[in-house]
Amino acid sequence: MKETIDRLQALGPVISRICAISGTPGVSIGVLHHNEVIHTAGFGFRDVGQMLPSDENTIYHIASMSKAITAAAVGILVDEKYLDWDTPISTMVPEFHHSNHTIREETNLVDLMSHRTGLATQNAFWWREFGRLAMPRAETMPFVSALPQVSDFRSKWIYNNWGFAMAAVMIERASGVSWGQFLKKKIFDPLHLQRTTTVRNPEVDNVAEGHMALSDSRCIQNKERPHVSDGQLTCGANGVQSSVSDLLVMYKAFLAANAEQSSSVTAAEQVNPFKQVHTLLAPHIALSDEPLSKQSYGLGWVRTELPGSLGATGINGMYISAMPVVGRGSKPKLIYHHNGSLAAFLSSVILIPDTNSAIVVLTNSLANNDCADWIGQLILETLIDSPEKNDYEQLARKSAKLSICQWKNILNSLEKDRVSNTSPKPLSSYSGKYYNSAKDWHMEIYQEQDQLYMCIQGDRQLSYILKHHHYDTFTWVLSQEENVRLGRWPVTSPEFYLLDFQTDGDIVTGILWKFDADIPQGQTLAKEAPSHTPSKNDQKILEYL
Repeated sequence: MKETIDRLQALGPVISRICAISGTPGVSIGVLHHNEVIHTAGFGFRDVGQMLPSDENTIYHIASMSKAITAAAVGILVDEKYLDWDTPISTMVPEFHHSNHTIREETNLVDLMSHRTGLATQNAFWWREFGRLAMPRAETMPFVSALPQVSDFRSKWIYNNWGFAMAAVMIERASGVSWGQFLKKKIFDPLHLQRTTTVRNPEVDNVAEGHMALSDSRCIQNKERPHVSDGQLTCGANGVQSSVSDLLVMYKAFLAANAEQSSSVTAAEQVNPFKQVHTLLAPHIALSDEPLSKQSYGLGWVRTELPGSLGATGINGMYISAMPVVGRGSKPKLIYHHNGSLAAFLSSVILIPDTNSAIVVLTNSLANNDCADWIGQLILETLIDSPEKNDYEQLARKSAKLSICQWKNILNSLEKDRVSNTSPKPLSSYSGKYYNSAKDWHMEIYQEQDQLYMCIQGDRQLSYILKHHHYDTFTWVLSQEENVRLGRWPVTSPEFYLLDFQTDGDIVTGILWKFDADIPQGQTLAKEAPSHTPSKNDQKILEYL
């Protein structure tokens, strides 16, 4: 054990360099091994402005690591007979009325939390600047009911935050309390987790401030803490905040429940809050063409057999073409893992059941790469003493460089496809509100003097200048620095910044927008018909009628 601890402690300089490369001011790490916490460490600052250090008790947003906790809450309700894994959700939530009959009548909790419904991701409809949310929680069911189907039901893994947003609603319907209250009562309090919460602004000390990385790796503190929290849209997908110390306690209990429930019921199981762990960790859908046993998704957990690639739920795959193989030269080993990413925070967790091990990495920056992912993989290969280790410092440099280059290439890419010497219609013809199919989200186009602007949900305080591209197409391209200062999720697909106004003769009818990779042809936002004020002649006719 001492050799293992020494190897982990020796990683400090490499971790610090990866943070500097990526633009991450603070990181906290922890390692559980053979049921013992053998290493914790903090690097940098939880708050750059006040130069406050990070440590194992610092509270961070854990983002999509919340999914496994939401799934565990559902497992508790299944164990208590309030819910059932296989019951169609429409029996409990009749307002879920998707147009596809199979999805409407057969979708169950396993489908929602294993990302196998076949519904499109549509993240652009829920996140906004500075970690704000675009819609109230009440729109969850109407919005999901209108999600486009992009794959056959139960045929393909399509990562989707909306499934866990719905799971949180199901928890509340079954328990009679809010999602956050249920987690606190059934998981956090029994495990004595004092630094884990679903409250947006924890009233405790040692809380990390979120940051965004610039192209030179300097960081800017986000103006607001992420709004996702108990009672808010997508809380079930990414609404938990916690510390390394608390999470190691929680994952230790989770691993113990897995061991107990995989063999026979013991007295210890009765005091462990985690139930139905076999279903939570079972392979419900393959992630790729690999067999289920090689890599698949459970409920809030990715299952991977080492040697294998990690980071399927992280963002490094946005920047490099192929993720490295972890554990080369080592014996096959099953692990469970997940990443988390939110405006201003990144996180990673890895579980190794056969040694009762857990690795937790929490960071306070939406960096130029997935810093938490690289650090988690580095610690994993060190913990298992992989014979052939990857160079994670080099991978951090490569992914950060490619990330920055993607921002710089947006304008060049758009310019290649631009048709010169074309003119738009009169700017006033484009003004109006353009709605999604559920009519709970809209993009407003408005004119001030000789300039068009775009804003979301009518919030003109956060408006974007539209520039004529060609014909009836306009751009709203942002630089990386502009994106960072607005606290926006980093999108470097050039098509995302094109608004192609659809016309019927001289009448503008909608906007074709390519915002979701699941639907490469784009989706049309329909223009709201102008309200009609009756003329004097119309009023006379109405009076006559």
